[in-house]
Amino acid sequence: MIPREQVLMYLHGKQDAYGGYTGNDITKLAEFLNVTSQGLNRRLAYWIQNDNEFSSFIYLGKEKPSITLLEFLEIEYKFAENPIQVKNVSTPKRMVLTKLPKFYSISIPQVMAS
Repeated sequence: MIPREQVLMYLHGKQDAYGGYTGNDITKLAEFLNVTSQGLNRRLAYWIQNDNEFSSFIYLGKEKPSITLLEFLEIEYKFAENPIQVKNVSTPKRMVLTKLPKFYSISIPQVMAS
């Protein structure tokens, strides 16, 4: 028997930390619970379709994305601004981020210089 509450807590943690869960996360959880990953996937598919608490989880693919959301937004903005633009290494990221349109709402923590 696969413990529903343990799976729910684990997926909530992944959702909060990374914005979703991956196939590798399911494999690691299955090993921890001492069940097969196929069995856990089947149970999870059932819970996602029939249980409201599981329906909000986001599957990110087999592995974690190699790019952060902030990097994706920067690339998307640069591409929209000039599709043939070549990355300028001398341009600091904070300058690029200040040019983002208003509909991008990003909170970036300020780092205090010592």
